[in-house]
Amino acid sequence: MKAKFNSLLIGIFSSILPLGLVDCNSAVVYKKLNYTASILEIDLGNQGGGTWEALFANKEFIDVYEHNAYYIDSAIRFLSDPQFTIHQKTICVYTMQRTKLKDYIRILEHCANLFNKGKIEELLMNRAISPTFGRRKIILKNYDDEAVKSILERTRDGGKASQEFKVMIDKILSGEYWKNTQKFID
Repeated sequence: MKAKFNSLLIGIFSSILPLGLVDCNSAVVYKKLNYTASILEIDLGNQGGGTWEALFANKEFIDVYEHNAYYIDSAIRFLSDPQFTIHQKTICVYTMQRTKLKDYIRILEHCANLFNKGKIEELLMNRAISPTFGRRKIILKNYDDEAVKSILERTRDGGKASQEFKVMIDKILSGEYWKNTQKFID
């Protein structure tokens, strides 16, 4: 009787597992998804417009977003690939918004290098620094971190930033941008 009950529970639990989770003998194990295929699938589901917050209604997005530590290197490769659109690369950046600061710095550093070489648009660099998505705002909150400051300064001074973008970066570096953003996310 107990074995039948356990089997029933496992069946119920398995039916509600997120996409990347599999049940292996009653132990839940994360199975890494194909990152590129996931981003492209998320993009197809997000073509109707609306706000970026609509991504939270996409199960595949949630899965990658919640398990982003598995995908940092994949995200960096994705951002480097010129075949992907700014929309797809924005989804990529947004899947990484829950990473630890040290991991997000790797992503931001890569974006800054691509931006300064003219390989990604200012809009994407702006979204990597100050996403129009979610409430975390990891770079704005950590504006005084030495690595963050260095990346922002190189982005501002690298010769590709518009005057408006430079002003925004200066406001971030001074802490003013974070102070103003907190009013809306607290």
